[in-house]
Amino acid sequence: MSRISDTAEGYGEDARAEIAALRAKVEALVQDRVTPALDALVHEAEGAAQCASNSMKAQATRLTDGVKEQPMLSIALAAAAGFALAALVRR
Repeated sequence: MSRISDTAEGYGEDARAEIAALRAKVEALVQDRVTPALDALVHEAEGAAQCASNSMKAQATRLTDGVKEQPMLSIALAAAAGFALAALVRR
């Protein structure tokens, strides 16, 4: 009976050792491949966000400058847009 339990215990130790080795391999793969890939994605997303922010700032500046240069036209366009939206909402 002790021989069977010794064999089972040996298999358990082997399984634990294999699990520990696999865990170490997975951690190494995460460090070597996944982390750098995520860093690259973060860097790319930051660049895209910065580009979008710069574009929005430029458009806001152009709009502000246009309103300052032609305030009456801006008021007329805003009124026309308001009337158009009101007409659409009533339907």
